[in-house]
Amino acid sequence: MLLIGYCFGIRSGRRLRDEVHLNLAYRWFCRLGLAGAVPDHSTFSKNRHGRFRESDLSRV
Repeated sequence: MLLIGYCFGIRSGRRLRDEVHLNLAYRWFCRLGLAGAVPDHSTFSKNRHGRFRESDLSRV
């Protein structure tokens, strides 16, 4: 889901959650299905600031 946010310039975790919730193409890409629950916006910030901090993955 973060990849969708980076590609389409969606900077807000809340907006990304809303976009994935509404857009069927995004749901298909993330393998969520029609009834699948979209992760909470806080999940994105926890991963962005916690898990990815030690790696050079997010640095350009």
